[in-house]
Amino acid sequence: KYYEEKRNYYGLDHPDIYDVQLFKIFTNTPEQGQKMKAATFVRKIRKDARRAVAPWTGTYQYTINQLLDEIIFRVDELNLRLRHPFNESKYRFISMLTLVTTEYIHSGNNRLPR
Repeated sequence: KYYEEKRNYYGLDHPDIYDVQLFKIFTNTPEQGQKMKAATFVRKIRKDARRAVAPWTGTYQYTINQLLDEIIFRVDELNLRLRHPFNESKYRFISMLTLVTTEYIHSGNNRLPR
């Protein structure tokens, strides 16, 4: 019961809210996708994305880094690949990350441990 309450408090069992957003940028259809895997792409632009999103959302880069870890895990799990050219995907991803970060902050999932 104790651990169940902690998991609920920290939102560890939340649904994959990113999927809809991720499928707008990436694809799992081989005919539509490019060669680069989405996980590789996110790792390459991680630093730029984190630095771009932090000032707009007022969020610490550490928090954004945690979200990026979750996103990398999820795109790898879904076996996603780039749908658009690299630079276009980068701008789309940063926009999506800004939205997801804002939703994450407003949902209260960024609480500090008690």
